[in-house]
Amino acid sequence: MRVDKKKYANTIPGVRAGDYIEGSIFKFKNKYRAKITIGNKAITKAAQTYDLAIEELLKLNNKTENNDHVTEKVVFLSDLIDRYFDYRKTMHKNIIDENSLENRIKNMASIKKEFSMLKLSKLNEYTINEIHDFIANEKTNGKYHAQDTLKRKFQLLYKAFEFAYENNLMDKLTYDVTQKTKKLVRYIKSKKDKKEFTYYAPEDMMFIQDMLEEREYSNVSLVAMLQYHQGMRASEVLGLPFKNIDLLNGIIKIRQVATKFGIKNVPKTEAGHRDLVIAEFMKPIIKNYINNNMDIFEPDKLVFPRIKMLRYPKRTDKEYFSSEEIGSIFRRVFKDVEFPLRKDGSKAKTNNVESHNFRRSFGTNAANNGVPPQVLCSVMGHTDFNMTYQHYYLDNETNIRAAMDNFYEKMLKKIS
Repeated sequence: MRVDKKKYANTIPGVRAGDYIEGSIFKFKNKYRAKITIGNKAITKAAQTYDLAIEELLKLNNKTENNDHVTEKVVFLSDLIDRYFDYRKTMHKNIIDENSLENRIKNMASIKKEFSMLKLSKLNEYTINEIHDFIANEKTNGKYHAQDTLKRKFQLLYKAFEFAYENNLMDKLTYDVTQKTKKLVRYIKSKKDKKEFTYYAPEDMMFIQDMLEEREYSNVSLVAMLQYHQGMRASEVLGLPFKNIDLLNGIIKIRQVATKFGIKNVPKTEAGHRDLVIAEFMKPIIKNYINNNMDIFEPDKLVFPRIKMLRYPKRTDKEYFSSEEIGSIFRRVFKDVEFPLRKDGSKAKTNNVESHNFRRSFGTNAANNGVPPQVLCSVMGHTDFNMTYQHYYLDNETNIRAAMDNFYEKMLKKIS
């Protein structure tokens, strides 16, 4: 029912003017009664007058009875967020520092404000997805939030939901809905404006290789080649053991990756678990590398261990080399280096060499030369073609015309 709360706002704590409230008022045996249902339990309070019954109903909207124990009732999402952080301040004051907690409160401030009037009883897939959309589309100073910020906001939101269920502030049915929608969060990606990646033409790649060789980073050069010509992630190349290179059958098996946290047996995605056909011109290059590095050759050992990636490796127990570390080599070698003009007079858009752009350039070259999207998606180890599409350019007239001419030429051969 709806009650004019303006009349009672000065007397009942927590009352907000003009809100809907749960419950009803009825007259029984010359007395007014305020009734509210919480879960499977109906709570009724008697009053002499209608106004007093209204006050009782408003009180019931702010309190719930649990046997003899009375606790403040959480009605709105904003209330829940406040209660959750109050709990964190009280129970975790020796675990989490005050500044960190304040930052988390700030992260949730916009959600709390936007959905201040959303009742927990109204939480369902639709309303929770509205919260998801709000978080994904929110901007600060005109810019979308980074993926890490989105992840932090979602984590706090669902921790608040769990807190609500554990403290009997949310029923089981609603909690089950939150657990269902929680599984969708991993598919929500940041819309943060992405800088246009630099495409490396074959001439650019030759220049990059020459520069690395000149600076005595020949093995780093081969890592870049495997990214550029095979479409591998840097972490996949650096995590590659000798046993997963099958030169006889021309296959590279992607089964593990090297990250800054160590070697992981599971690639970035399930689709990342794949076999790649080795380009014919790459076979002798890989074979030559293996022959020149027999001192480290063991089936389970890494093809590109730390000792082979640095000119002057320091003593360490850390065998692997991460993509972050190889990125620092590129930044150091190509700092303030000017790329030469290409044969067509064009030039790479930036002089900052980034490792992942080799892989993106592979996607561009493959797409521009007629590799079907489904095949390219599989080769690059993507679960979603939309992700593959972000890894190449096929949007200018020249590339579109070249791709279609290639398609028509192949079709003409089939029908002639």
